[in-house]
Amino acid sequence: MDLSWVIFAFGLSVFLVFEFLIKEYFPGRMLRLLFLMRLFSFIALLPVLVLIEPPTEILFYVGAIVAAILFGYSDLIVGGLMQKNGAGVVARVQPLSSWVLFFGWTALSPALLVDYIENPIRLLGIIAALTACVYFALRLKQCDVTWETMKRIAPSVMLVVVATIFSKMAMVHSGFHSGVYYYALIQASFLMLFYLALFRFKSIPGLGDLDLAEEVPEKLFTKRAVLFGLMAMVALLFAQISKYYAISLAENPAYVTMFGLLTPFWILIVYRAIGRRESADIWSGLGIVASAAALVFFTQL
Repeated sequence: MDLSWVIFAFGLSVFLVFEFLIKEYFPGRMLRLLFLMRLFSFIALLPVLVLIEPPTEILFYVGAIVAAILFGYSDLIVGGLMQKNGAGVVARVQPLSSWVLFFGWTALSPALLVDYIENPIRLLGIIAALTACVYFALRLKQCDVTWETMKRIAPSVMLVVVATIFSKMAMVHSGFHSGVYYYALIQASFLMLFYLALFRFKSIPGLGDLDLAEEVPEKLFTKRAVLFGLMAMVALLFAQISKYYAISLAENPAYVTMFGLLTPFWILIVYRAIGRRESADIWSGLGIVASAAALVFFTQL
């Protein structure tokens, strides 16, 4: 298998660091930043309509639209959980989506399933590497996770799995470059309208006490908010482009999400470089790096 996906997947893990840190230091409600970064992304991607021919297969648009809606709703669940339970708890459980995604996409891809079965050593090696990566990712943040919290996070985990499967479907039914850029444009436009509509809700359907809704601020485009929104947009676009090029090239999208698990480790390195105390386990972070390297090795057998 072509190793180009590894370069893009590694880039994804790095660009996500900037996106997460910008969100962490944004001075205001998260829904406001989510809207601004999608609005600016939509504007930045408009030249795609002139420069690149759009995909022609209807399944591309079905996959892109469904994935955008699911990712948007999942972001709200995660944001609410972070406010209620803390970012550490959420980050510790989220890696489970990579493991579920591996088996989910394999079950939906008969040719890939046959390939795995014909090379059992390769299959066992990939499963072992993926399992080790998820294990170390779960240990990276040393914080308690209650059963109640697990039940709250479970819908978000499943939404990410299903949304990623639809994303891969969109990539399969499009050109290599057109799929990536038109997917990013469609996602930005749908989520921009989705988040804008949520400003008017007093509560968000299905989220219960994880309510992130807010009134539209009198000055939505303050200088500080726009600055953070533009920075988040740049980080988001680079992360998205890297992610969907990687998903296009990888035989299983779970490989890409596994590389995304490197992001908390890079953030830990940044925190230590700036002298910020962090309770994360450095050895678990190194375990994720080793597991990612093992995954690359076994995918080439």
